[in-house]
Amino acid sequence: MHPQLETLRMDWASYDSWLESVCVSLRGLSSRQRVHALATLLDETASASERWEWQQRVAERLTRDLLGWLPPELSWLILELLPARDLFSAAQVSTIWRDRVDGALGVWKRQAHLLGAISPGESADVKV
Repeated sequence: MHPQLETLRMDWASYDSWLESVCVSLRGLSSRQRVHALATLLDETASASERWEWQQRVAERLTRDLLGWLPPELSWLILELLPARDLFSAAQVSTIWRDRVDGALGVWKRQAHLLGAISPGESADVKV
């Protein structure tokens, strides 16, 4: 183990202070330097199981599912802006997106109206 990394072992009382100083130091680096520093820390200090855990945690933080976080009513307003072809693509992204697209009756009524598949009497409640 790297000699400086050995000094990082400490009690929990000083951990928060140490972590804040590391964050301040990392913020002072360029993006490339930060990536290199973090990769070096992982390579020199983490076991295989810790690397696996990091991989899972990083993936969670890098992928943001905005549509899944929104209330269904707001996601339906967004989905209304998509053409039918994109709605089919959106439904294939994840089960959450599929459920939102499937549950967006107003979205599908609007698409049917745009295609002329709904008679005037049926489409009275659809915004165009």
